[in-house]
Amino acid sequence: MMFPTATFIQNPLMQKVIGGVYALVLAFIAVITQNIHSLVLSICLVVFFMVGDFASGIFASRRVHKLGIESSKLRWSVAKYAVYCFFIIGTLVIGVFLHLIECFSEDVDIYTKSSLLTYTLSFIKFQMYFVSWIEAVSIVENLRSVYPENVYIKGIHYVLVVDIRRLIPHFSSFLKEVKTKDINNLNQEDNDTDTNK
Repeated sequence: MMFPTATFIQNPLMQKVIGGVYALVLAFIAVITQNIHSLVLSICLVVFFMVGDFASGIFASRRVHKLGIESSKLRWSVAKYAVYCFFIIGTLVIGVFLHLIECFSEDVDIYTKSSLLTYTLSFIKFQMYFVSWIEAVSIVENLRSVYPENVYIKGIHYVLVVDIRRLIPHFSSFLKEVKTKDINNLNQEDNDTDTNK
């Protein structure tokens, strides 16, 4: 007596479907591994700044607020990293699958770097550099809350945030966490000194 599952899998149509899905997954993995070297620098930057943000956040929390790791901050960090991964991995998956469809429809080798794949990889690099910038801003703001009078940190903060904020209004406040009122006060002081000059 054969199980229904075994009969279902032995169906020639199902074998073709399973074989096609298997070939598509292998092609997807092959395309990613073939092109991952072009993303290594941006991946390293993102990981470096994410670790730096996490460490500087703990450091600032202990020095300024005399607290350890807060669950609300940890939830915010996890949610933030999940959003980063969702957009970057989602872009990669969509781009590679569109590349594979183009290769299969035009009977081209999957290792051929199509314009679609090139645009996808470039857009992923842009996303990763943008994430690195967000994390760098967060690191500097954590350090500013610990060392509010440090001129070097003020200068870096001015370059990373204040100049960009003038180009894109309300953007820096959108990136802030709910509990960062101290850094808002520091930014207001910087703006007041700039207008008085």
